[in-house]
Amino acid sequence: MTRFEFIATLELLCQVLPTVNRLSAQFQKSQIDFCAVKIALTTTTAILNQKAAMDLTQDISVIGQKMESNGIKLKYNSGNLIDDVNHFKEKTQVPFIEKVIENLHVRFQDTDIMTAFSAIFSRENYRNGEPEQLCQHVETLCEHFAIPKAKATNEVKDFMFYVTAAGEDQFVTQDDFFQNLTMSPDTSIYSTSFPLLAKLARIYRVLPPHTADCERDFSKLKLIKTDIRNRMGESTLDHLLRIRTEGPPIGEYPFENAVKLWSQKVRRYKIRLK
Repeated sequence: MTRFEFIATLELLCQVLPTVNRLSAQFQKSQIDFCAVKIALTTTTAILNQKAAMDLTQDISVIGQKMESNGIKLKYNSGNLIDDVNHFKEKTQVPFIEKVIENLHVRFQDTDIMTAFSAIFSRENYRNGEPEQLCQHVETLCEHFAIPKAKATNEVKDFMFYVTAAGEDQFVTQDDFFQNLTMSPDTSIYSTSFPLLAKLARIYRVLPPHTADCERDFSKLKLIKTDIRNRMGESTLDHLLRIRTEGPPIGEYPFENAVKLWSQKVRRYKIRLK
């Protein structure tokens, strides 16, 4: 723990991880604005490139002084701080950050698609946006999902006038706006009047923008099926996980009705409820 490589690696991680974490935090939200994510990705890449070129000499020198004040000596490889920093930069710092940037761009390679979705399904863009910009986003999606461009762009232009004419009463919130487009054609005039736009809305609704929800569900799964409850059946586990994930708050759960249903099952003793 007193070797130069260890200290330099910790310092490098302290410089890089907060930058990546700020980008990651944008995906922990229930509603993601991918227009902002694209900007954040570009900014994060620029910051990481700067960190790849930064000189760690001053930072590690301060760390070494603090270690020496506590009776701990920092062990250099060459006996010279500047030579070790330059070697670390060439062999570790630059390759590591370049790999982080490469992984970010692989992970977010569809930002143009997601940005187009965010733009055309934002209520405010239909009121304040430019028709040409929205049509460009629609064309991007049409090329990706093999949807007729001319019909889709005409639908967007007509829908823009419709939203403007409908006013505040028709689309109260962003969720209401999106819900009206994704409802079944049997129950919504929007799906019938704007079928291609509604099709894109349904695609957008099922796209997984992040894995945070899945990771939370796996954590809940571990809390439900513990080592002590290792004989729990698949059906019971499925029901308990659904309740934990989608169920009502504990204060609103109808315990009495649940117990009644449980008591009525086959091979269960009848119990009296007061």
